[in-house]
Amino acid sequence: MINASTLSLLDAGFVPMRGVVTTVAVSKTAQGALVVNPSDEELETSEGMACFAFMFSDDNGPQDDCVWTSWRSLSGGSDETVVFEAQQLAKSQARAKNTLIRRHVARIFQVDVDLTVCRICIDI
Repeated sequence: MINASTLSLLDAGFVPMRGVVTTVAVSKTAQGALVVNPSDEELETSEGMACFAFMFSDDNGPQDDCVWTSWRSLSGGSDETVVFEAQQLAKSQARAKNTLIRRHVARIFQVDVDLTVCRICIDI
């Protein structure tokens, strides 16, 4: 819902925003692997799941702050290391989403965007 809301505000045009918020879901499998955007089947067998929201802003230099975290352990406890690794994985995926969003908005409003501030290279 957060991603859809962000895109709606950006599409509206002249809504003042301090940055772009992007969310990523991550789960931890029974084997200990971290999975981005897990399927329903993966969630049913997961040991933990999380949603991370990051705000990307170019004010005072590029920023990518984690503004919200929700981690739920289904195995009776949580390891801070796993949560940190999940957050780092989510951040890299959120950066990629942010780059796609910036390109999309630039196309809609027919403006040039300096993608170097996104600090990630992806091929589209």
